[in-house]
Amino acid sequence: LGQVLGALDYTAAAGNRFCQLLHLNPCHTEARIALRRTFLERSPQWWSDIGVIDEEGRDRLTEINRVRVSTYGRVPLGDENEYLYAGYAHEWLNGDFGGEVQANVGLLGARRRIHDYTTLFADVEIADYSDGFSTRPQFRAGLQHRDCRDVVWTLNGFLENVDSNRESINQDIYLRGLELSAYIPKSWRWNLLASYRWGNYSDDNNLHEAILRSEYLLRYGCGRRQWRAIVDGYFRSVDEQTIFGPAPPSLAGTIHPYWAPDGFAHASAGLEYKRWLSRHNFKYANQWWWSAYAGGRVDTDGEGYGVGSLRCHRDHCNWLSTGIDASVVQSDVYDSAGIRGYLIVRRR
Repeated sequence: LGQVLGALDYTAAAGNRFCQLLHLNPCHTEARIALRRTFLERSPQWWSDIGVIDEEGRDRLTEINRVRVSTYGRVPLGDENEYLYAGYAHEWLNGDFGGEVQANVGLLGARRRIHDYTTLFADVEIADYSDGFSTRPQFRAGLQHRDCRDVVWTLNGFLENVDSNRESINQDIYLRGLELSAYIPKSWRWNLLASYRWGNYSDDNNLHEAILRSEYLLRYGCGRRQWRAIVDGYFRSVDEQTIFGPAPPSLAGTIHPYWAPDGFAHASAGLEYKRWLSRHNFKYANQWWWSAYAGGRVDTDGEGYGVGSLRCHRDHCNWLSTGIDASVVQSDVYDSAGIRGYLIVRRR
């Protein structure tokens, strides 16, 4: 039961169950390991990460290189998914036909459960850019609710800068709107995710996006190896399409300088393999695992894509964790590559 409560992020309740088990059996090793981690997950933490993303294609409308370094402290407000955080990030944006743009970013956010099954959250960034974008709060804020069928509903508003290319930065384009998503656990093997996003661009244009994703656990070998089939579909439509400027290949003077298709969709399918290298892989254990994903994609224009990702996470001890994520998309019309590393330190 402690593991079930932990999976639902009821950390204090899970810790109580582990205490009860240790009272009955003081030599229960797994319960002792898990109990120690529940205390650390509800202690102050320090998070740091660095990420690099490079995109190109879509008729130069996604020509950007992003580098971001961030660090922030997290103070617990209750269970492990209830906290307040504040920190700092620095960004470098590089696009064709323009110089580098840098930004100093202040980070602030919080999550708080207001009911047994309902959580409020807010993530806010305020950035001062060296060129292009004005200083404004970018945010994602809303509520998350788990219903009686264990479906997790999320509704939030957002505002974000559109850093697709150097011209979208120069024109200070931003997007605001609403998002609705549902995470549906059909069984212990099968999960579904459905989401819809409506957005309004600052240059009077509307965006509609929808995602449907299915994950099915094909094999769970000895609890240490997983094979998972992943299928997803994506739809994007923008009311008004891009009108290119007078001096190609430069995007200067372009109207709606971002990727704005009129009804675009793609479907992807692939396999993910995950393997644990650590002795234990239960919730609150010190885990060490890696995973790899490879798949293919085809869009409504008949273009094919290769998609892949690698991930690795290691808890070096119960107060120190590191990880790395890498992903790549390759095609004739769009390429993307990214890598991110992170460090988590928990106060002992």
